Amino acid sequence: MSIKELQDKRNKLMQDAQKLLKNPTAETRTMFDAQMADVDLLEADIERAERSAKYDAEQRSAGRPPRSQPGFTAADTNEQAAGEHRALEQYIKYGAVSEENRSFIRTAGLEQRDLGTGARLLAASRAVRSLSRSRSIRC
Repeated sequence: MSIKELQDKRNKLMQDAQKLLKNPTAETRTMFDAQMADVDLLEADIERAERSAKYDAEQRSAGRPPRSQPGFTAADTNEQAAGEHRALEQYIKYGAVSEENRSFIRTAGLEQRDLGTGARLLAASRAVRSLSRSRSIRC
């Protein structure tokens, strides 16, 4: 049964029990006590159903953040996508991107690494090789 159906059933039992109190006799008191016991059982069932529904709602709302940008909300992701689109459009139209839109290109989910000394060493070794080649040709 749904929570609404359980609540309706409990409310009907409560109304019937209240009607029994208008003419208190031993028989009506016994019937009243039996109906109140049923009401208590229904209230416990309603509480269980509500707790279960609350758990389900929590599970549905606890979605994972986007993988490319942990911690961002859906609004942030949409804003990021719109900024990337503006930057690309600006680059295609004008061949350059404004400083404001450059930040969207730099953080577009691309992996950024500091090339550090490895890149400098590679560039330096290429320069040395080209110099040594040019000297050997002149001699």
